[in-house]
Amino acid sequence: MTTVLPQKNNFMIGAAYMLTASVSFAILGGLVRELSADMHPFVIVFWRTALALVILVPILWGSGSLRDLKSKRLGLQFLNGAFFGFMLLANFYALSTIPLADTVSYSFAAPIFTTICAAIFLGEKIRLPRIMAIIFGFIGMLVLLQPGVQPLSLGVIAALSCAVAISISVTLVRVLARTEKPQVITFYALVLTLPANLVFALPVWSWPSRDNLLLVLVMGVLAAIIQLCFSKAIAEAEASAMMPLDYTRLVFSALIGYFFFDEQPQLNTYVGAVIIMASVLYAAHRERLEARRKKEKPAPAPTA
Repeated sequence: MTTVLPQKNNFMIGAAYMLTASVSFAILGGLVRELSADMHPFVIVFWRTALALVILVPILWGSGSLRDLKSKRLGLQFLNGAFFGFMLLANFYALSTIPLADTVSYSFAAPIFTTICAAIFLGEKIRLPRIMAIIFGFIGMLVLLQPGVQPLSLGVIAALSCAVAISISVTLVRVLARTEKPQVITFYALVLTLPANLVFALPVWSWPSRDNLLLVLVMGVLAAIIQLCFSKAIAEAEASAMMPLDYTRLVFSALIGYFFFDEQPQLNTYVGAVIIMASVLYAAHRERLEARRKKEKPAPAPTA
């Protein structure tokens, strides 16, 4: 008989990991903004992926997580790698062209797009809480975009494209997770992304200067920290309890943008982000209550 280990519920430990990932994410965004003054965002993406791979693979291999790299769905692994790579390219381009807080705010729309993708491609039912989250999520995006008031820049398009790519990648990971280990999915995503990133980086290639070399190395370390801490947070506590802490990325990114780049996002950035966050948290809360209700519902009495 196979023993099933109970789900961990160490909220404080999970929260520490999640906040570390959020702070690291904000610092990484600041480094991308700083490096983009001398290097093209596509080149920065290549170094980010290469260094994260160099740091993560020995750690995962030493822990025994990558001893078996056989994949039963190699085609989906390639597809996920393609969208993961596009997500990085779009995100880094947005970080280099629009305020850090704006880039993070647009990324909050990813759960809204994920719900739509899951309904279309996975056949998941969209209940009323999710429908309300989608409606108010799009209202939040309209507040962010302010159509007719401010022009739609390439940076904003890149940020929105990044959110869509995240949602598709998450949907693919859901399918892959049925047969593949999470560490194997991460490994394939990084390995398959690296050559594609190099193709985009070569036409605009430039080597890091002596002053930027340390920043590039720190960026790679932060990328590895984000990946490890996020996985650890979800492993230590319930995802529904951890995900609200992910929204602290906006606070940390806004502070870095304000103090280091003299960025002062407009009020609509925060209002739109709050509407999107509230819609996602509301849907997650209702889904958790529904799951708890079904779990506590007594079984029907046996018939004679």
